[in-house]
Amino acid sequence: MEETQPPPQPKLPLCDSLMIWLQTFNTASPCQDVKQLTSGVAMAQVLHQM
Repeated sequence: MEETQPPPQPKLPLCDSLMIWLQTFNTASPCQDVKQLTSGVAMAQVLHQM
């Protein structure tokens, strides 16, 4: 029996742009992948700096 692989994840250009923008801030919590982005910690730290 063949194993089925999950379909490839679509490219998320808006998430990529947001992660690049978040990385321009000096935050204690890095934002280098979508999982870190969705935790909200990096976003909260950036908003606090603003």
